[in-house]
Amino acid sequence: CSVIADGMGTITSKAVAGGLCGRINEGANYIKDCTVKNLDIRSGQQIAAITGFVHYGNTISGCNVEKVNLTLTATSPMKPAIGLASGLWYYKGDKPITISDNVFKNITVDATANVTGTTNILYGWEWSDNMTGIVESNNTMENIINNLNYQ
Repeated sequence: CSVIADGMGTITSKAVAGGLCGRINEGANYIKDCTVKNLDIRSGQQIAAITGFVHYGNTISGCNVEKVNLTLTATSPMKPAIGLASGLWYYKGDKPITISDNVFKNITVDATANVTGTTNILYGWEWSDNMTGIVESNNTMENIINNLNYQ
């Protein structure tokens, strides 16, 4: 699937936002060979160019993301998180999340959040702060302007 705006399109959410979807729950779901282009995405909790929140057992692969602005304005007690493929993710058991063969070009990340923790610009923040459970390979990131500030 593709989400391509003429000019610059806007997606705004108080909670979870992504260029293709807000959230993918657990299972064996695939976001594959998609395109997200020319979007300004704004959220108050979790945000990413592809999906705001992804659960264990899912795959994001072969996607092309270009000319996307991500703006996180976290004011909620939920864990605010931002990333390119996923903002927040949750790992459980032996069902990893696979993020592979994606291309991210000309992305601007603007975020200020009042939390601390370990984050990764590609896949964001893990719900339990565990930072295991991601299988990541062959992702390309070009011209990423990262203004990520956790306070």
